[in-house]
Parts: sequence; structure tokens; C-alpha cells
Amino acid sequence: MALDIRKFEIDLYWKRATYFWAFIAATFAGYFLLISKYSEGGDTSGNEFYWRQILIVCVLGFLFSFTWYLVNRGSKFWQNNWERHVDYLEDEVMGPLYKLVLNPKENKSYHFLSEYPFFVSKINQLSSLLVCIVWAMLIFGAIKKSFTNLDYPCIIIIEAIFIGLLVLLYYCLCRSNLVSEFQEDKVLFYERKIK
Repeated sequence: MALDIRKFEIDLYWKRATYFWAFIAATFAGYFLLISKYSEGGDTSGNEFYWRQILIVCVLGFLFSFTWYLVNRGSKFWQNNWERHVDYLEDEVMGPLYKLVLNPKENKSYHFLSEYPFFVSKINQLSSLLVCIVWAMLIFGAIKKSFTNLDYPCIIIIEAIFIGLLVLLYYCLCRSNLVSEFQEDKVLFYERKIK
């Protein structure tokens, strides 16, 4: 059963990733559509309202990307949780099937056409953080164009406060009670050795 739940968590991980990729791609498409319409309009440098629409799209893109990052972390936690269950139970049920791994020292990261034990979920997490950074930079540009009377330090402070509050809000509202309720005397799964 633990093996089935592990497979289920991995399947959910990639379904969620696809879901967020679609939303983020749609948001990027909306951003570039607004930018192209703005560019076609000729001399619209004073059109702050138009840039505020772009700012809204950028904030949505950041929210989708940051949510994707948090979902990646949460999904990876539950996948690891069930992998530890499998590690703990597999010797008795089916033998050390998941504990046996090819020697990773045989693989070289600089051999570009051969396999290498990259952490695919970590790549996905880093990608989601990179997309968050891209949206943060686009937010900066949109704030600069939306509020032309502000200077750069003021814009940076506004963006830092805004993004900081969004991140704090997400962490406060989306954090699991599991971390705060965890007792040290409960079973910890760290076993990954072959005897």
C-alpha cells in the first residue's frame, strides 16, 4: 500500500506541475499580448493606466509561480514521506528493491549524452523559483511605468514590501500544522542502508 501511495504522490506531483505550467504560460501570453498592444499604440509613454493592467498580470504571474513553488515543496515532502515508508517496509515485503541504486560515481555530469542522477523535482523547484524572479523583475518594470512619479529606491522598497507580504501571507495561510505538532519521540524514517 505504501508503494501505491508513493506512486500516487509522484503522479499527482507531475499533474500539478502541468497545471501550473499551463496557468503560467497563459499569464506570460497575456503579458506579451498587452506589451505588444502597448507597443503598437505609438507614443503611449504617459499611459499609466495601461501599465497598471500589465502590473496586474505580472502580480498574477508571480502568484501562480510562487504557488507552484510551494506546491512543489509540499508534493516533494509527501513523496519523500512515502518513500521512507517503502524503505522501512520493503525488506520484509519484497526485499531491498528501492534501496538498490546503480553506482552514481560511474556517471559524469560533463558527459552530456549519458545519464546522470539529477534530482528532477529539485530542478522543477529551481525552475519555479526562477520564474518567480522573472515575474518579480517584470513587476518592477511595470511599477516603474505605472507610477512615473516614483524614483527607483521607492519602487524597490514598494516591490520588496509587496512581495514580502505576499510570501508571508502564503506561508502563514498554507503552512501545514504537521511541522508545529511534530513530536520528537515519534518514529523518524532515515533508513537508507543496505545491511
